Amino acid sequence: AELLALFRLSLDAGTARDFAAGARALRPVLEKSLVNRFLDWKEHRGLSLSQAMAAQSDIPGDVLTHAQQQRLHDFLQALDTLKKQLPKKQTPADRLKAIDRYAVVREIASPALGYEDTFRRLLEWASACQSDSERFLDRLALQRDVDSLREGVEKVSLLTMHAAKGLEFPVVFITGCENGLLPFFKKDGDAVDLAG
Repeated sequence: AELLALFRLSLDAGTARDFAAGARALRPVLEKSLVNRFLDWKEHRGLSLSQAMAAQSDIPGDVLTHAQQQRLHDFLQALDTLKKQLPKKQTPADRLKAIDRYAVVREIASPALGYEDTFRRLLEWASACQSDSERFLDRLALQRDVDSLREGVEKVSLLTMHAAKGLEFPVVFITGCENGLLPFFKKDGDAVDLAG
């Protein structure tokens, strides 16, 4: 999440959610309370993320302390430095590699979540988009977890019933089943025909 957040932020296509994720992956790392206060200020003022970042020096002292304003300024400087190191015409795969080298994404990634495998898969998808970053972002937006399932990998896949429709697994556990919830019943006890 952090790598893609920085990817979007580096293209000025980031959202508040990307800012929060990117704040954990670029030095100086911003604490969650600072990020939340900054984003609340942005929303209260009705600013876009780009506008808020440009106006960060206008944040009053009752929103962020001087020390917090300085950390935010230093973080935005680091983000600007990252952007300057990534030419606009760079391929998405090269951009991902550069962000991976510059940011602290690897340091904060949990080994259990398979960062290397995820990074390799992102590079494959980015390479398929050649030099079109917008196409890469569109592909990611349409990507679902079930699209990246790999047979033969020993792991547990957690899916909603809707997402699992049409897939086959040798073993399936359905948790949280309660009478009346699955299958769904109306209060009068009749099963609901959701198909019709």
